[in-house]
Parts: sequence; structure tokens; C-alpha cells
Amino acid sequence: MSALSILNMPSDVIATLLAVLGIILVDTLLGVVLAISKEQFDIRKFPQFLKTSVLPFVGGLIILALAAGNTELKAIFFASAAATVAKFLADLKDKIVAMFGPGAFPSTDDNKTG
Repeated sequence: MSALSILNMPSDVIATLLAVLGIILVDTLLGVVLAISKEQFDIRKFPQFLKTSVLPFVGGLIILALAAGNTELKAIFFASAAATVAKFLADLKDKIVAMFGPGAFPSTDDNKTG
């Protein structure tokens, strides 16, 4: 019996939670790499960054996931997860553009045929 099954969370909630936590982790690590590359990383400020910019999202989603046995709270969990993914994907896009330049993503004008 795995630890996750003991919590009695639905499998779709577990999969969504793990996916969102993965996106948050990638965004955080990319932010650290970007700060180091710009020589702006300060290890003394990192705990405060985690406390204010990462852990509120992680903690809130975990609490909602644990309560997702209730149908209404499950809906709130999925809505919160979707909003969190949108926020962190936008942040990831910005970090990738900062690291590799605006050419990191294909332009929509290149895809037009005419």
C-alpha cells in the first residue's frame, strides 16, 4: 500500500497535484539558474522567496487536494490547479525568453500561409 493511497485521494487529483508541483519545481529551478547566470542569486534571500512565492501555492494545493474527496472542493482544487499552472507557465515562458532571447519561441507570424 503506497503512502498516497493511504491518504485516500482520487487518482486524478494525485496526478494533477504531481503535475502542478512539477511545473512549480521546474519554474523555481529555472529561476535559480537565471539568477545565478545574471550574478543576482543571493542564498540569504532564497528562503524568503520560497516562503512568499512558492510555498503558498504548494501548501494551498496540497490542502485542497487532501479535501478533494468532497465534490465541491474537488472542483475548487481543479480550478486552483488550472490557475496555478497558467501562472507558472507564464513565468516559465518569461524566464526562457530572458535566458535565450525572444527567438526561443516560434513567432505566430511564421506559421501563417498566404
